[in-house]
Amino acid sequence: MNKHIVICAEELQGRPIRESIPVEEIAPNKYKVLASPGYANGFASGDLLELVDSEGHFRVLKRAGNVCVQVFFEGDKQAAIEELGMRFAALKGWLDGGSDSPAGHLLIYTIPKAASFSAIEKVFEELPASIRLDTWMYGNIYADDGSPLNWWQGGAGEVS
Repeated sequence: MNKHIVICAEELQGRPIRESIPVEEIAPNKYKVLASPGYANGFASGDLLELVDSEGHFRVLKRAGNVCVQVFFEGDKQAAIEELGMRFAALKGWLDGGSDSPAGHLLIYTIPKAASFSAIEKVFEELPASIRLDTWMYGNIYADDGSPLNWWQGGAGEVS
């Protein structure tokens, strides 16, 4: 059964920042992620998570082999969706969602790791100037301390 869970995306000045993510419950407190997150880091669509406490802290049980990419930009949202969508579709990626604020837009994409990091980065290097990119980041490639998680170097589904 599909539902949403609220996870702790990060702690800011001792206060939790939470994000609601769509999931499929597979066992008590264990969930398959149905869309990559916009603010939480460390996982992507298809990964299996376990909630470890009532505050929404989690651990990744199994990786699906997808890369989460969070794109922050200003300007024409539809043009960005079309341009990025075309480029990521060529890598077998898809748009998982996004949000808007007065400061700009966020789009969240999921791309299979088989596409390669260099191909993902090339998408951003070749964007036309009409797409006013603020920044983009990998959502599940680095730990909180900035070190690589290296999950893509292990065997299928391994958690490092």
